[in-house]
Amino acid sequence: MAEQEVDALLERMPKIATAVNAFKSESVQQAALAAVVAAFEVGVTTRKPAAPLAPDSDVSDEQSDGKNGREDGSAAKSRGRRRTKAVGSALSSAVVPVRDLDLRPKGAESFDEFIAKKQPRDNQEKYAVAVYYLEQVAAISPITLGHIAAVFKQTSGWRESGNVASGVRVTAKRKNTINTVDLNDLKTTPHGRNFVEHDLPPKTAKKA
Repeated sequence: MAEQEVDALLERMPKIATAVNAFKSESVQQAALAAVVAAFEVGVTTRKPAAPLAPDSDVSDEQSDGKNGREDGSAAKSRGRRRTKAVGSALSSAVVPVRDLDLRPKGAESFDEFIAKKQPRDNQEKYAVAVYYLEQVAAISPITLGHIAAVFKQTSGWRESGNVASGVRVTAKRKNTINTVDLNDLKTTPHGRNFVEHDLPPKTAKKA
């Protein structure tokens, strides 16, 4: 897929996310999203190839030899990697929030009450708190990116993340508070549980 096709797909992602979000089942949403992207790629690959160069074209023998073919292959692989990365990024940013997530479960502390006590400051702390709450308080399993997106969507004052998958991975790498081995089964690490339980709310500096 050429760069212009990638750009076209990225431009369509908001509409695609809206359409996919119309389904209630998360598994159906994921299947629908995959089907849309697959259909887009099929449309691209079935386009007519460029017309071959005429025999009297200005391409020299040196440009058409085996060496040049290897260089073209490397360029194609490079473009393929860029395309995969761009499409992967688009899919990650189009994570569909879980519709029926209850952040006020009966018999348990609500999420609003929980964060009022913990007072997470930045997104990395918020990701850790969100996974901890869903895992330890709401007893939800498995926890997916859709659950995290729903937490941000439902929480007043929390700005929805532009790329949940990237944010969660960065948090895991920098803070080691979340286990991201399976993005469809997120968990807190021992360090993450200790962080939420003992290091939040943040300690304020003592005045001299």
